[in-house]
Amino acid sequence: MRLGESHIRVLIVFANPKGTDPLRLEREDRIILESIRLSQYRNRISITRCHAATVHDIRRALLDDEFHIIHISAHGSKVGLILEDEIGEQYVVPQQALAELFQTYSPPLECVLLNACYSITQGGLISLGVPFTIVMDGPISDKAAIEFSRGFYDAIGAGRDIEFAYNEGCRCVKLSCPNAQFSSALLVKKARLSADNGEANQPRDLSSKVSQLVGLLDKELRKTKRGLVENHEFGMDQVMLKIRVRNRYQVIRISFSEIEQKSIQDLLDLIMHYSQS
Repeated sequence: MRLGESHIRVLIVFANPKGTDPLRLEREDRIILESIRLSQYRNRISITRCHAATVHDIRRALLDDEFHIIHISAHGSKVGLILEDEIGEQYVVPQQALAELFQTYSPPLECVLLNACYSITQGGLISLGVPFTIVMDGPISDKAAIEFSRGFYDAIGAGRDIEFAYNEGCRCVKLSCPNAQFSSALLVKKARLSADNGEANQPRDLSSKVSQLVGLLDKELRKTKRGLVENHEFGMDQVMLKIRVRNRYQVIRISFSEIEQKSIQDLLDLIMHYSQS
């Protein structure tokens, strides 16, 4: 998706419920609007903003209009994003339900940006059905969150694609606040096309082999006191493993073709290697 080729609609969601640490959401809002206002393609970008947002605000916004980018700035936790309820208190959004909501609207939805701490697990689920998902791995400082938004929307407004915009956001953080807490990831959904006619391949039944692999991996992680397998999900052409290693969450993806071609021991060695990197 390039701005020079289409009109882009962005839904920006802000939430800072009662009882949570204050976030500088008003400044982030202003920075995003400034980036768009100063950009080359400002007339081709429409922004809808939801402040003090609830899950119903997001759901209704998606019913009312089509969006290409959804941006959520809020607190996050290891069990889900924290939005507001009807009286402004904290509400932890069910992870699978939010992923299914966004997947329902893709396409046209192309990118979900989770500018929230510990959003990698939630993002991993969303990425199974949305082309691009941007997540934060662990805590993130207010300053870094704001500067990432600045760089990201500077690039979007300049007509660059999502991958370039993500990298520009990271560059902006490194240039503006190099010592800030910031660790991000761009999760990309793989296309699944058949070599003959471009039609989607049907997922093969690999559940038995995957179940055996998950059991051995969990046993190995626990035996070495390094972690455990939190969950695994089947995507369209891959399996996503969510593991916790030394109190740090990781999402590892293995394609169906790898699972078919490699032995369980080879797959186990591969995952253990990834988990140490």
